[in-house]
Amino acid sequence: MKMRIRLSSNYATPDAAGAPGDVLALPKTVAEDLIEKGYATKVGSERRRTPAAAGTSERPPSGNIKKVLSWVGDDAARAAAALDAEQGRAKTRASLVASLEIVIATASEEEE
Repeated sequence: MKMRIRLSSNYATPDAAGAPGDVLALPKTVAEDLIEKGYATKVGSERRRTPAAAGTSERPPSGNIKKVLSWVGDDAARAAAALDAEQGRAKTRASLVASLEIVIATASEEEE
């Protein structure tokens, strides 16, 4: 059984490839894995996410640094989630890591 998804990052296998925004029909298990990891969203019977709704997600966006920092704002919990996601990447972005650590440290100082 196949599932239609919209990619939020690049994807390539010997069977399929796509760029952010592309809609692909992939085997259900593969599609669900990509959705769970935040690399895609389901297309079809679900309601479309509006930009406002996308900002309320508890999963850090997979995008450029500006997009991640916009999602984080001054929220230490979101900064920690984004930092975990960034450190899970093959190649971390030092400037993003430093910015996220500042948000976390600033929130810790304000609690004292």
